[in-house]
Amino acid sequence: MRARLNHAPAQERVLLDVGRDADMYDFYSCFPIVPLEASRILGLCTGDVPRTLTGGLPFFGGPGNNYSLHAIAEAHERVRGQSTVAVVYANGGMTTKHAAGRYSGIPPKAVRIKTSPPTPRGAETSNDENPEGRIATYTVEYKRGEATGVLCIGETDDGARFYARGGADQAADILTDDPLGAHIKTRTISGQNMISVLTP
Repeated sequence: MRARLNHAPAQERVLLDVGRDADMYDFYSCFPIVPLEASRILGLCTGDVPRTLTGGLPFFGGPGNNYSLHAIAEAHERVRGQSTVAVVYANGGMTTKHAAGRYSGIPPKAVRIKTSPPTPRGAETSNDENPEGRIATYTVEYKRGEATGVLCIGETDDGARFYARGGADQAADILTDDPLGAHIKTRTISGQNMISVLTP
C-alpha cells in the first residue's frame, strides 16, 4: 500500500512533469477525487481553464476503458494548426496507474526523457487472520439513500494495514460519530475481515 493514504506521489510527478501551463485539459473522471486532486496539483481549482474536452466520462461515456482515446482525439482537433497546448490525463487502479499526454499544433524545440526518483516504501499489509488496530480511513456504502455497510482501512500497532468490512449496524455507529482512530477487531468470514468490535 502507498506510504500515505491521502497522497499519490506518482500522480503528482506525472502531472507536474507533463501538465503544467496548458491551455486546456481533460482529466479522466471515473471517480470525482481524480479530477479534484489533479486540479489541486496543477493549481486549477479556480479560473476558467477547461478541465474536460468532451464533457467528462460520466456524461460522454466511451466503450470499455476507451474514454481517454476520445479525449485525445478531441485534443488533436482543438490544437491542430494552433499554438495552444492540451493535456490529457488518464488514471487507473486506486490512483496507482497514470498516463498523461501533451499535445500542440507546434512541435517542441526539444524532447527529453526523465527518470522518476525512487518512491518511498509503502506500508506493509497485515498477514494476521483476524487483524485489529485503529481506523485510518473509511467510507460508508449506501443503497437507495440508506447506509448498508462500511469499508475501512485499519492500521495495526506496528503500522501494517488491513481491510475490514462492516454491515448496516456498524455503518449506523460510524455515521453517529467520526470513527477515525477508533479501535476495531475483526474476524474472518467467507474470506473477508468483518468488523466484530468497534471501540471509540
